[in-house]
Amino acid sequence: ALGDSGDTFTVPSGATIANNGTATGFGGGSWTLIKTQTVVQGDAVQSLDFVDGTSDVVFDATYKIYKFLVYNWKPSAAVQLKLRVKSGGSFATTGYITENWRSYYSGASSDRASATDCIMLTRFDMNSGGSTTTDIGMFEFLFSAPAVTQYPQCMGLCSGGETGQMVISMGSGKLATSAAYTGVRFYIPSGNMEGEFSLYGITT
Repeated sequence: ALGDSGDTFTVPSGATIANNGTATGFGGGSWTLIKTQTVVQGDAVQSLDFVDGTSDVVFDATYKIYKFLVYNWKPSAAVQLKLRVKSGGSFATTGYITENWRSYYSGASSDRASATDCIMLTRFDMNSGGSTTTDIGMFEFLFSAPAVTQYPQCMGLCSGGETGQMVISMGSGKLATSAAYTGVRFYIPSGNMEGEFSLYGITT
């Protein structure tokens, strides 16, 4: 046994604990939280970036798959959240092949849309007049290995709604240029947004 009940073990910053045997109970599993960014309306944020090597972000060959979880998302205007990838030193604004489908609890019929200006369409136009504690958007986005020279690809699931409404949408997209990429941008066409954006690295 290592230590006694109640003992505390301190691991210095930058150190790594490796489980090379059959020990269990370490927690965490294959998911590693890399970075969380939280923004509020007062920050006047229209776009938010996660770029490898910037502000402790890891987005390279370290992990096979990367996943974003977005919670408490809310725009200042009825606009939708979009995503782009950084390739060749800048965020690509064209050249994507993106598809999305959504369904409503009430009112409108289910529909689909496509885009060439982003790798992901959420198509979740949250009403800006709602409450940030009750009317929120939640999203998850899965990205292909960024360091591999291939078509950068993303798939996503989105949900939320104002009072009396619920919307779910799902989509996928890719940058139709075979290349490695180094970052992801979340943005809205106008206004500001708030929410909690977390990036995870996943080993398989």
